[in-house]
Formats: sequence, C-alpha cells, structure tokens
Amino acid sequence: VKKLEYVEKLGMCFEAIGLPRMSGRIFAWLLVCNPPEQTAAQIAEALGASRSSLSMNLRLLAHFNMIEEVALKGERSSFYISRPGSLLDAMQAKIAFFSKLKALLREGMHIMESDPPEPIDRLDGVYDIYNFMENELAQSIERYRFELAKKENSRRSEG
Repeated sequence: VKKLEYVEKLGMCFEAIGLPRMSGRIFAWLLVCNPPEQTAAQIAEALGASRSSLSMNLRLLAHFNMIEEVALKGERSSFYISRPGSLLDAMQAKIAFFSKLKALLREGMHIMESDPPEPIDRLDGVYDIYNFMENELAQSIERYRFELAKKENSRRSEG
C-alpha cells in the first residue's frame, strides 16, 4: 500500500509540472517495482490503468528517454525499465535548449540594434538569465559526475 501511495505522490508531482499524472505513476512504478522489468500488462495491473492510457504514457516517457523498452531472452512480450540516467539526459537537453534560445535572443538584439534601447534591454535581460542558468547547470552536472565517480570508486574499493 505504501508503495502505491508513493507512486500516486510522484504522479501528482509530474502533474504539477504539466505532465500527465499517469506518466509520473508509471515512472514511479518502474523505479520501485520488483523485478525492474515490467510488461505493459504488469504495469496496467499494478496501477489499475487502462491499456490506452498506459500505451500513450509509455510512449511519452520513452520519447523523453525516461524509460526504455527492452526484450528479455526467452520472452515474447516487451518489457519496460526506468533509465537511471534520464534526469541527467533531461538536464543536458535543457543546456542545449538554453544555448539555442540564447542564440535567438542575440539574433533579436542584432535585428533591433537601430531601435530604441528598451526592447534590446529586455532581450538582454532574458539572455543574462539563460546564460547564467546554462553555466550553472553545466557546472552542476560536472560536479554531480565527479561525486558519482567518487561514490562508484568507493564502492569498488569496499567490495
């Protein structure tokens, strides 16, 4: 029961950021289920979800690389697993988005260089925010990777 309550909470968290609650429920289930590989039927049964809702949300999660469809030897059904690095992938995608947006903001500033300064100042202010966020996020990812490597090295030396 506690596991399903947790799954619901994560579903609501996804919903709060504009994603379908069912996507969050599926993702949460794949983080906590045992075995970690689940068929669509197993997920539907565990979550009490309709096959159509499940299918649509599995595709959405796969599109965002949060889950992966895998084949298991000797099994005819497809299985789904969570992707441990999906959050890192999402953060890398944000950095790429910030970079693309910054280029468009610069283009806007260039186009408007003969206009009054107020619109350019607004574009420049938005540029500064995204430039800061891009740099901070890139540095955070690097720090995370460093900490993860230390943790993995520590595990190896203990084992």
